[in-house]
Amino acid sequence: MTKKWEGFYMVLFLVSLMGGGLWPLLITLSIVYIPYYIRIIQGNMIRFKTAGYILSLRARGVKNINIIFKHLVPLTVRQISVQASYNAGGAIFITTTLGFLGLGIGSSIIEFGGMIGDSLSYLLVHPWPLIFYSGFALITSYFFNLLGEYLKNLFTQHEYTS
Repeated sequence: MTKKWEGFYMVLFLVSLMGGGLWPLLITLSIVYIPYYIRIIQGNMIRFKTAGYILSLRARGVKNINIIFKHLVPLTVRQISVQASYNAGGAIFITTTLGFLGLGIGSSIIEFGGMIGDSLSYLLVHPWPLIFYSGFALITSYFFNLLGEYLKNLFTQHEYTS
């Protein structure tokens, strides 16, 4: 079982315990996705702590707070933005699935899962709304994954040229 499915099952379990709605969904998505960001920040701080240019900055007497905010935070923000775009695609699929099951944001707010669930009753007569809404959810999630790949390539290229 991959980590994405474990996260999905955890969100499904927690949202079903707390009930559907916007805030339970946001809280459970935060619980699932925050460990990824903590791992990125911790790994960067451990990796760059002993880097040559950080040691030379410390030898020159630069304060730790300046090292953190001028050198370590920009490197970490790059990786966090890539991870956030990947997680946005996964969050769209989780929200769509929960909305289809009736545990999503709610009927007052338009979402992919609710639209797919509503168009399911017209499947035999008019299948196009179901195909359109499902395809648009897929394209939106795919866009965020492509954005993550673009940012990763851009930031990797930037690290090598600077």
